[in-house]
Amino acid sequence: MLFTPIRNEPEVVRWWSHLEPGEMEEFVTDEHSLAIEVDGEVIGATQFDEVEDPMYRSANVDLYLTTAKHGQGLGSEAVRILARYLIDELGHHRLTIDPAAANRAAIRAYEKVGFRQVGVMRSYERGPEGTFHDGLLMELLAGDLIDGAGPQASARFGSIFPIISTRDLLRMLGFYEGLLGGEIRYRFPSEGSPDFVTVRIGSDEIGLAAAADTPADTQRRVALWIYADDCDTAVAHLRAARVTIVDEPADQPWGERIARLLDPDGNEVIVGSRPRSSA
Repeated sequence: MLFTPIRNEPEVVRWWSHLEPGEMEEFVTDEHSLAIEVDGEVIGATQFDEVEDPMYRSANVDLYLTTAKHGQGLGSEAVRILARYLIDELGHHRLTIDPAAANRAAIRAYEKVGFRQVGVMRSYERGPEGTFHDGLLMELLAGDLIDGAGPQASARFGSIFPIISTRDLLRMLGFYEGLLGGEIRYRFPSEGSPDFVTVRIGSDEIGLAAAADTPADTQRRVALWIYADDCDTAVAHLRAARVTIVDEPADQPWGERIARLLDPDGNEVIVGSRPRSSA
């Protein structure tokens, strides 16, 4: 069947578990199941269930996408379109969705549409390895829905500064902090030998990153870091303009989310977004 190869992808199985006998046949005949299609290509599926009791009337939604289309804002857009249909056409005032609590990418995608975190449901569903894991209940009221103009909507960029990779970070600090009078504004980790520091000189900042594999070519030691309101949305915006994406958005140990890309001359640009405050 059309959806089976996508449903059996390891990253999809990770969150949806293994395909059960008869599950796909039931899915394609359910009037609440819908294909997600982009430029004539089916890239995933979404479905919804309705609570018809007038006292508790609501709808629950869910979806999966082929792994090749992750990180492009398409999941958010699919949920947004379905939410608008459920609210405007079917008259629902409240929607819920329940991703795995560990599925941070999905949670971010749903938050972009307007879903809010309600609470963790402990040992909520069984994973493909056979053990139960936590789920996260999220809800959206009709007035919460955030409309967008597609996956490239609201890509906003902020401050930009250079980062120099070095094999000897302490030596570089001696130059930028000691000789040039810079002030350390940030370091990671906060204790012990740092892997990264930000030094302010005057009103501007420069980043210094420890990297044992720093190339000898000086032109490849410097990258530009630019902050965006949302890393995934920014990358989707740049991808649509055919910018070369080197590394897809990924969470980092210090809490930020970053992606790497190349400008038209081949210079490395790092797009980062700061951690969001907990709801």
